[in-house]
Amino acid sequence: MLTTSNAGSAADFMSAVSDANGQVLFYTNGINVWNKKKAIMNNGTGLNGTISSGQSPLIVPQPNSNLYYIFTLDQWANSNGLQISIVDMALQNGFGEVVNKNKPVYSPSTEKITSYYHASENYYWIITHSFSDNEFRCYKLTETGLQSFPTISNSGSVYFGFAGQFNDAVGQLSISSDGTKLVSACYQSGTFEVHDFDINTGIVSNPKLIAGYPNAFGAEFSPDGSKLYVSRWVTSHKVWQYDLNASNWPSVLASVTLVGTGYIVGYLQLAPDGKIYVANYNNNNLGVINSPNSLGLACNYIPFGFSLLPNSSSAGLCATVKKNSLASIKHDNLISQKINVYPNPSIGNVTIQIENIKNDPLRINIINAKGQTVYNQLKYDSNNTFILEDLPSGIYCLYLTTLLGTNTKQKFIVSNN
Repeated sequence: MLTTSNAGSAADFMSAVSDANGQVLFYTNGINVWNKKKAIMNNGTGLNGTISSGQSPLIVPQPNSNLYYIFTLDQWANSNGLQISIVDMALQNGFGEVVNKNKPVYSPSTEKITSYYHASENYYWIITHSFSDNEFRCYKLTETGLQSFPTISNSGSVYFGFAGQFNDAVGQLSISSDGTKLVSACYQSGTFEVHDFDINTGIVSNPKLIAGYPNAFGAEFSPDGSKLYVSRWVTSHKVWQYDLNASNWPSVLASVTLVGTGYIVGYLQLAPDGKIYVANYNNNNLGVINSPNSLGLACNYIPFGFSLLPNSSSAGLCATVKKNSLASIKHDNLISQKINVYPNPSIGNVTIQIENIKNDPLRINIINAKGQTVYNQLKYDSNNTFILEDLPSGIYCLYLTTLLGTNTKQKFIVSNN
């Protein structure tokens, strides 16, 4: 969910989470947590995040549960490092409660964090980078909780600088929508590094360098992963594009195009609508890259394309969870399914029929309006019909997911009245 702040610090961040119907469940600035009634959540004060930590806080749901993990990061590689706090949305009559607060994960950490949902296995990767070394630390969040030991990869340069000031801890970390690439901005070094990422192992490898950007700051991939957009903090108001489909890395570097000039450009964030939004510091508008898959100026960057009046943008846009989508899948054998759900509306028992099933793994996931998983199964056979019985009244969303990502979804209603 795309969120901005009207506070005055250089990088004030806010993250929010919503249910399957788009209704906000809670939101946080990494220090306080507010419920959907805009009131402080029970036990929702005193988190050890900071309002100027680049991509903190990040909210990730624990699969098949009512729990949500809030990941906070200290600014500039200060001592609190990466910590977690947990919200249980089943408590306080659905308004939620912070049940575990400020649990240390590791320190020192950079301000960089991103997340990817592994759809076929139903877990999340939480991807971070430590400080004063070149270690990516990737944690797996499953239905049993956050794994204790991360996958550690030594890839790229050492992130350095003095703690307590702007250094390589600062700068955006982003993952591509297909989960195959990471990009990291290193503020003090003035570089962007593009890495390969393995969504099955969490291993980061094969670093490639883009140099010559003092105060490197924002970085984001286009939906199909073919383009990379970057920005610098304060010293430049510009956004550049790189064509990652060029024949080799020297050709990628040569493809750089200045696609537009804005205000004081901050972080860049790919949104569910397929556009990339650009933070304009202390301005009433966000920049918008309307066609980010397109080459060069055809990407249609509008520097002041989305009004925030009466509020204003700061330097950042909230960290989000990436997952595969039809817009970013590049595969010749993508399964195409049609879902028949009947009766719809039903009075409790629902028959679900899936056409065009092949003998490929297919996850069936049904979410209720509270964002809770009510059915989650991985199918390996060609049986195309199953029945769900005694569902309570409500609105449900059924997702079919191949190994490549979410392919098809269908809403249905149960009414027992």
